[in-house]
Amino acid sequence: GENGSVWEPSDYDRVCFRHFITGQKSNDQENPDYVPSLHMGTIDMHTDGPQRFARYERYQKRDDDGKTAAVALQELSLNVPPTPEKPSVHDNCIKTIASLRLENQQLYTELNRLQVENTHLKTELLNLKFEDSAVATDSKTTFYTGIPSKALFMWVLSFCTTVLPSSRVVSPKGVLLCLLIKLRLNLHLEDIAFRLNISKTTVSDILNQGLPALAKKLNFLVQWPDKDSLIKNMPVIFKKTYPRCVSIIDCFEVFINRPGHLTARAQTWSNYKHHNTIKFFVSITPTGAISI
Repeated sequence: GENGSVWEPSDYDRVCFRHFITGQKSNDQENPDYVPSLHMGTIDMHTDGPQRFARYERYQKRDDDGKTAAVALQELSLNVPPTPEKPSVHDNCIKTIASLRLENQQLYTELNRLQVENTHLKTELLNLKFEDSAVATDSKTTFYTGIPSKALFMWVLSFCTTVLPSSRVVSPKGVLLCLLIKLRLNLHLEDIAFRLNISKTTVSDILNQGLPALAKKLNFLVQWPDKDSLIKNMPVIFKKTYPRCVSIIDCFEVFINRPGHLTARAQTWSNYKHHNTIKFFVSITPTGAISI
């Protein structure tokens, strides 16, 4: 002031525009025109005003670019979906163990199925082995069944298939073999069961059901020949020695278990064999054909 005191502007004081670079005051503290800087009555030690203002504009531009980039990054971060929470190692182990247990159970189930199938196939193979080998040749067919050839056996099988007892464990061929082997060789039931790889009960059922049906189906083969046929087919030795022979008879007995019924026990008792037996009467022609 006039008395040398520091001048302080009041609300009514004004500063000439010539003291500002842009010609007016700026309220931005970073702006060079926030305070007057030109024509201050002293030697100006600062950079020229336009240069300072240009530097301020560059600073503002950099600041605006930084703010724009920050806003863009913020918007980008808001649009990015949240990262899903990673399951813990413990959860992964539990899931893996459960999956392995399920797979193990499935494998055990498949193993059991294959074992059952393997056993079934082995049983079928054993059955087929004996069924095939027993009639593999004519000599074997004759030995086991009494039928002179394999071809004739197959004909009998096809002819009698409809009356043979059905079985889930033995084929019709095995059923016929079971019947004929019993008639031909009179093997024990256990022996036949072992050969066909079936149970003794199954063999017994086949015999009980099959023998009557087979006898009824083939009864036409047992015929009493007429006199002309006997004379025509009589062997030479019989013509010389027994020219009037019509039939050769035989009677034999087969042991049976002791019946529980007293009447049946008395009827089947044999004083000759000293045992309960069944008596068979057989008649054959001179050529060997069964006639009764």
